[in-house]
This record gives sequence, structure tokens and C-alpha cells, in this order.
Amino acid sequence: MDSKKITKKVFHYIAMLALILFGWGGLSSLNGQQMNADVHRMYFNQEGQEVLATDDYSRYEEIYTTATRDSVYVKKYYKSTGLYAEGGYRHYRDKEKQKLLGVHTSYFRDSLVEKTININRFYDAEGVLLELRSFYKSGVPKRIEYYESTGEVAKSTCFNEEGTERDYTPFEQMPRFSGCEDVGTLPEKKECAQNELLKFLYSNINYPARARENGIQGTVVVTFVIEKDGSLSNIELAKDIGAGCGEEAVRVVRMMPPFIPGMQDDELVRVQFNLPIKFKLEGRSRKKKRHKTE
Repeated sequence: MDSKKITKKVFHYIAMLALILFGWGGLSSLNGQQMNADVHRMYFNQEGQEVLATDDYSRYEEIYTTATRDSVYVKKYYKSTGLYAEGGYRHYRDKEKQKLLGVHTSYFRDSLVEKTININRFYDAEGVLLELRSFYKSGVPKRIEYYESTGEVAKSTCFNEEGTERDYTPFEQMPRFSGCEDVGTLPEKKECAQNELLKFLYSNINYPARARENGIQGTVVVTFVIEKDGSLSNIELAKDIGAGCGEEAVRVVRMMPPFIPGMQDDELVRVQFNLPIKFKLEGRSRKKKRHKTE
């Protein structure tokens, strides 16, 4: 996995590691449908912004049309090392409707010629993940997982590099606020980390005087990246309500200690994290007193 790639699937307070889009097998068809010769290329810089082919791009995508109008097959390339992921999609351009179809494959960053499979995922026609297989760079299976329609793991077998079974570890582990590593189970650690994060935020935030005086309240969102060592980088204000609230939220986020970093398939990964912080004035909805009439 490219060390500069940031997974981007997020939810309140604890960021989820996003699924990387991968596929398995044949390039000549998508779920039995022929790929057309028509192919469209899109180029991107290191920040993920679309650029022209003549610009300084770091990766690009080849998008193939299929016999089904709303389905495409996408092959993704790094400029330096070539193909790194491929798979079929429905509604590829619409992120709200987008579904992954069939088998998606990711590759280790090998040379332009040699490719080694990293992860295979298989999705049904509704975009539901059914099966996941990951591999060591030697080609030895690392894990095999089967999923319920709810997304829960139904069965999982993990292997060491010698090919023998080892203890189970979750494929994806979210970054966690530090201070809860002595707590028992993983779910208990997650709950503890959420509570510790909220406790840290609201014990360090000062309600800006200007916002208080003007009755301004609402939710600010700060976005940042949790690096592989747990440190925070790229701290930015994604949503502000004004009157100094955004600046105060960023100030407190910059004070945070390193997180327990996220992991994917037992490898450390960078994770984008969106943190909502609520500013609420107490006693703003007092009931008006009734005046007695004589």
C-alpha cells in the first residue's frame, strides 16, 4: 500500500478505515459482460485532485465501458510502478449510488512488469461484500474471510507466512484515542477511547466570548490525518459556525496526544478523521415567566 494513500471512510469520533477498491481475475469481462474498446483516462496529483495528462500527475485511472450502461471496469495505476488496483463498479461517477461489482484486486507496489496480488474482494450484484482473501508478498495466503449480508464476519481464518493458522485479528482496526490500552476486549477499548476523546475535548475547549455574546452555537468539524505513528497531520477546518469557534476547535485538536494508529490486515495505515465538535450554550431556551394581571 502506498504510504501516501489515505483511506477516507469516516464516522463520528472514531474514523473507520475505508475499504480499498480491489478486484480479482479477468480483465476481458465484468461479471460476464464484455468490456468495450472505449476507454477514458483520468489523471490525479498526489493530493488526489484531477489534473491534465500534461501536468505533473502521480496516478491515473483507465475507465472501460461495458455492455451495461451504468457499469464500468476501472484499472488504477501509479505513474511510477503501474497497476495497483482494478475492479467493476456501478454508478462509478456518483459516490452516493456507487456500488462495487464482482471481484476487486489490489496489488503490492512492484515494478511496472511484475505484479503480486495483495487483496481480493468479491461483491455481489448489490455491492455487498461476500468474501475477502489477502496474501503475503510471497503469495502465501494471509487471511480468508466470509461475510454475512450485514457486513459481519461469518468465518475467518488467518495464517502466518509459513502457511499455518494463527490467532484471528480483525482485518480493519480503527485508530483510537490513547489511554485505554489496559482495558479488556477490543470493543471495550473502543468505547473507552470514545469517552476519553470526548472528555479531552470538552475539558480543554473554551467557548469563544464573541460566540457566547452573540448566541452562536452549533457543530464545528475538524479534519485531520492520523499517521502510522499515531501523530496528527493536515489539521484543517472542514465546517465552521464562526465567531472564533472553528479556531478554538482547531487549537484543541492540535493539543491532542498521539492516537493508537489504524491498521489494515495487520499493517499500519494512515487514516483521515473527521471530528465533529459541538458548541452549545446552556440555558438558551428558558421559558418566559408569566406576568400576573390584577
